[in-house]
Amino acid sequence: MSLRSKIILVLSLVVGIFVVVDNVMQRIVIFNGFVEVEQASAKTDLERVSQAVEHELTTLTKNARGWANWNETIHFARGQSQLFAEEDLGTRLFDSLGVDLLFLCDAQGKVLWSRILDPSNGANLHLKDFPTGSLSPAHRLFPKDAEQPVVQGILPTEKGPLLACSQPIGSNSDSPLGTLIAARFMDGEWAAARSEQLQVPFVAWQLDRHELEDESGELLDAITGSGDPVTRPGEDGVLYGYASLSGIDYAPAVILRTQTDRTITARGTRSINYALLSTLGTALLILIVLLRLLQNIVIQPLSKLTSLATAIGKTDDTSRRTGIEREDEVGQLSHEFDSMLEKLAESRQEVVRTARLAGMSEIATDVLHNVGNVLNSVTVSTGLLMKRTQSLPTQDLDRMSSVLDQNADDLGRFVTEHAQGKHLLPFLKELNQNFQQRQQDIASEIANLSQGVEHIAELVRSQQAYAGRGGVEDYGQPSELLNSAVSICRRPGDETRIEFVREFEELPDVALDRQKVLEILVNLIKNAIDALDECATGEKRIRLHIRRCEQDKLELVVEDNGIGIDSSELTRIFEHGFSTKSHGHGFGLHASANAAVEMRGRLFAESAGRGAGTRFVLELPFRTRPLVEAA
Repeated sequence: MSLRSKIILVLSLVVGIFVVVDNVMQRIVIFNGFVEVEQASAKTDLERVSQAVEHELTTLTKNARGWANWNETIHFARGQSQLFAEEDLGTRLFDSLGVDLLFLCDAQGKVLWSRILDPSNGANLHLKDFPTGSLSPAHRLFPKDAEQPVVQGILPTEKGPLLACSQPIGSNSDSPLGTLIAARFMDGEWAAARSEQLQVPFVAWQLDRHELEDESGELLDAITGSGDPVTRPGEDGVLYGYASLSGIDYAPAVILRTQTDRTITARGTRSINYALLSTLGTALLILIVLLRLLQNIVIQPLSKLTSLATAIGKTDDTSRRTGIEREDEVGQLSHEFDSMLEKLAESRQEVVRTARLAGMSEIATDVLHNVGNVLNSVTVSTGLLMKRTQSLPTQDLDRMSSVLDQNADDLGRFVTEHAQGKHLLPFLKELNQNFQQRQQDIASEIANLSQGVEHIAELVRSQQAYAGRGGVEDYGQPSELLNSAVSICRRPGDETRIEFVREFEELPDVALDRQKVLEILVNLIKNAIDALDECATGEKRIRLHIRRCEQDKLELVVEDNGIGIDSSELTRIFEHGFSTKSHGHGFGLHASANAAVEMRGRLFAESAGRGAGTRFVLELPFRTRPLVEAA
């Protein structure tokens, strides 16, 4: 992707993110403000409806009090005016009071006169809470406290909720003559009239006869659970407000639902959309201006520098120059680029020479590391030779020589008859066996010492041959190299504390670079011994495998049950300078891996983690001696 494309992409992303974030913030902050205003308007409408209900109930109570204290009503309650029921208790009274139910009862609750009208058709109704014979003294509209003789509120019935009140008849006297009960149905006609009056569309449902479309009951619980209004958006594009009104017994009795057009949020949506278009247009304008400026100020000069650098890389011509003359940062970059080209031409030869020296130094470091490994075994063998030479039984020879000198005059009798002389021949035989055993041990260590010295000489010769020749291959048995590597790495006492398990497949002579293979195996076995030293396990074991796989590959495996390697370090152990050991320097495995690649093979490691041991596999091409055809 070009720089221009990257700049366009980044700026477009920035502009897009800005527009999206700005729009989201406007919807969260500004649009929510419109929603809150709309919800507040719906709650205000609910409050107005509730106040209208309270006002109507107050008006009903006031009118009922006037009729309860009217002289004709008092006379009727005393039984003195029977014409009152015929002349005054009729449609005129219902219309003037604005009621659908009127009961006149005496002090004992006996109904003196009653009437309930259906507000829809004016027909007479019967309600179970208002029997025509007598009302129970425990009726909810009868006062429970003489100090509060007026009872008013909403009364649920089987025909719908009633706005009801009761007034004592003749309340100005010491003892009321009875009770006047007046009520009005809160039906659809009543709600429509109040909606037109308040300019607030609403409906009123009795709590046990509501029409809420909420199967879970969550909305009903929210409405009746607290006295706060509840708002819910409707699918028909309106906002519904809900509130409950308490009845005479102070329990929720009626649900009010107002309907508010969502004109406020519609205006908010239009405002947010206009702001989005405005922000998007402004952002695009800024994007175009920025791209134009970047094209002229940055992209074109950088493109010129890039083309020049590409041409120099292809032609290797460091004499070319940018030719950009400016006083800003781009001009400084161009000047430094030209200066860098001049310095590059001067330092090219130095870089080539330094690279050659660095390669020679790395090879020398690898050789010195392997020489160090061999010197350890040479030092051990030298110490063993000195120790075993010093432990030769020369003192026994001195004592025997002294005894023989003392009996030199009669040596035959001394050997055959003397008690001490009789032991001389067995002693000489045992001494001879001892010397022969010590001679074999010393000869074995001298052989190991010679092998180590020869290995050092071979390493030195390989270093001397670094100038041009590669490795020299010869045909031989891989098992000989593994046994030699074990002998080089093994320290005093390893025979008893470490078990070396050899599992060698019988193979013909294989083409090998003996020196490189031996160096790799010495490194692997030495690392295995170090891993066992760091592990607290009782049984210390190194398994050595040789086998042929896939017909054309040879595997030499060094496996230990030592400390193991973490999976995070397993991919780094072949890096130059990396080591998992506190005393390691990170040269051996790096050089071994390079040597394996030079022999067209590979070196890899496997480990299940700390404490699970490690398995190193040297994989090489399997090539045997070519068959010689008969002449």
